[in-house]
Amino acid sequence: MPISDTFAAFFKGWLEHQQAFLDQLVDTAEHEDKNSSQLIEQVLSHYAEYYEMKAQVIWQDVFVAFSPPWLTPIEKTFLWVGGFKPSLTFCLAEVSNNSDMILEQVEKLASLKAETIWAEKNLVDALASVQESMGSPPLISLVKQYGRLVDGEVSEFADVIDKWKESMSRVLESADNLRRNTVIKVIEILNVKQGLKFLAVVAKYYLGIRAWGLQNDVQKDP
Repeated sequence: MPISDTFAAFFKGWLEHQQAFLDQLVDTAEHEDKNSSQLIEQVLSHYAEYYEMKAQVIWQDVFVAFSPPWLTPIEKTFLWVGGFKPSLTFCLAEVSNNSDMILEQVEKLASLKAETIWAEKNLVDALASVQESMGSPPLISLVKQYGRLVDGEVSEFADVIDKWKESMSRVLESADNLRRNTVIKVIEILNVKQGLKFLAVVAKYYLGIRAWGLQNDVQKDP
């Protein structure tokens, strides 16, 4: 089975669990109890499972990972280097807990946001560098001769493409690590109740975009 089909099946079940976690997060945020911290850990583990599975896609077919067929066209318009933009995390944190945070938390989030934006810029630069490398004179020369290449040159062309794919995979993997680590660091700044509310807003945001995308697909296909 192609890796895209394997991940699509996984993603379907993952979203169902995401909806179940959302219901628990909303309920627990209103009636905080001794299991609240455990629920946060479970949700973070749920995200970790997603990124571990996605890493397999990245290293088996980076092109699929950059334009996931399991997402709707509307969902794809929100993509930044193969996923959500990490700095969006801070908008969701503010929406979920703006009036509940103390000055120290606000300052820590501002500092983390600045670090995240800097990391985003570095990733964009790295991606641009990889893309520009495809226009290097040696590769252009090989592409122009494609169809007339002898065995050694065909092998050279394949090696260049493999190195390019590896570089793309590393950039995407780094972007996913930034996404995942940013959420974890935000959770560490928030208290338990704030963390529950934040994770609930994150889930609502992405499940909402998913529902919007699916509805749009249905309307386009009578």
